Amino acid sequence: MDAEPFYRKPWFGTLAGTVFLALVYLWALKASSLLQPGLTFLIDTVLFVATLLAGATLASQFVLPVRSLDERRQALARLLAYLLGQHGPVTFVDNGRLARQQGDDQGGPGVAFVDLASASVLRTATRFTRAIGPGVTFTAPGERLAEAIDVRRQMRTLPGQRPRAGDPPEATSSLALTGDGVVLAADLGVTFMLDPGHNLAPREGRSPQLPPYEVNLQAAERAAYGHAYGDGDREDLPWTELPLRLVVDVWREEVKRHRLDDLLSPLSGDPAPVERLQAAIEARLCATSAPGAASPAPSKELQVLAARGIRVLSVSVGNLFLPDRLQEQRMERWRQEWLASAGPRSSADPSASPGTPWSLLTRSLRGEVDAGASPDLERTLQLILSDAIDVADRLPDPADRQRFGADLRSIGVALGAAIGTSHPGESGGGE
Repeated sequence: MDAEPFYRKPWFGTLAGTVFLALVYLWALKASSLLQPGLTFLIDTVLFVATLLAGATLASQFVLPVRSLDERRQALARLLAYLLGQHGPVTFVDNGRLARQQGDDQGGPGVAFVDLASASVLRTATRFTRAIGPGVTFTAPGERLAEAIDVRRQMRTLPGQRPRAGDPPEATSSLALTGDGVVLAADLGVTFMLDPGHNLAPREGRSPQLPPYEVNLQAAERAAYGHAYGDGDREDLPWTELPLRLVVDVWREEVKRHRLDDLLSPLSGDPAPVERLQAAIEARLCATSAPGAASPAPSKELQVLAARGIRVLSVSVGNLFLPDRLQEQRMERWRQEWLASAGPRSSADPSASPGTPWSLLTRSLRGEVDAGASPDLERTLQLILSDAIDVADRLPDPADRQRFGADLRSIGVALGAAIGTSHPGESGGGE
């Protein structure tokens, strides 16, 4: 119910002003003792209405950034509707959000201002009507904002967590089951945007002669029209949450195709296992066909994304999390392999004796182990890094330093495989 008193309505101010001016005019007309007051009243009324329309027409051309004749006509119509109290709301959309809305919704015609990074979808009380892009849009009577859409690239992430007994694989977690029945998780991320309508790289401000963002009104309509529903209480699922849900589903399907050892033991000369997983997920979610090339049949995930007007730019997978028991087993296995390969502790000068990377970089660590200590992961990496800095400072030959850097990278790969952690390389168009 509208609680605003009638005397604050725009129509009341217009009516009260008109009545006051009419009374003043009638008093002046009577006091003037004109011979033909009726004719004078008619002429003055016509001149008053003509002056009012001319003034409103002139003012309406500067209130809004209008250019065409039709836009000027609509601006005048909305100004007159405001004077009569029959106007609709003035809506401002900024960066994909409803920034503010001014004026009461009286069911009349209104105006929508959309910035360059947004699109919007309008509706009436019973149906969606149309999608609009940046600029000024004159809305029809009863038409109002249904949804504001951000056309810039967006990112959604799902941090992984160490699996615990009994954890269900919910949609809000990255828990997955390997082919040999091991539960694991990972940090998942996806970068996406409203589909610009082509498979080329998004413009995103690279052309100074064009607007910074491409607005595909058909994709905006699909994003607003095709609302999906989540599990549980069937909450409304915005289009911006769909890409991450699909990433989680495809991640679980791909993990199920591999055994745990396949995911943690990279083969010589091949990309890291998690990088292969990331590439497989991107192949199902990203449209990467080159211009002029024959496009393969789109996956079911690409079809779902196209139906919602979404384009996925890249997917990231990293930081595998294993159950505590398996984590401890892998750490112990790595510890035994390191003890077997490191050999006896040596105090030789690394610049004089080449040695092996393990023996040079784990002298301090071996010393603590020989003393009966059991350093944790953070302490282990700290000791290795300290020895690495010491070794690097003593190498005079640039070629030796380059080889030493390669040895460090190989040790990092071994440590990552041992603790069940992997960081993917740069891939796709992600940020």
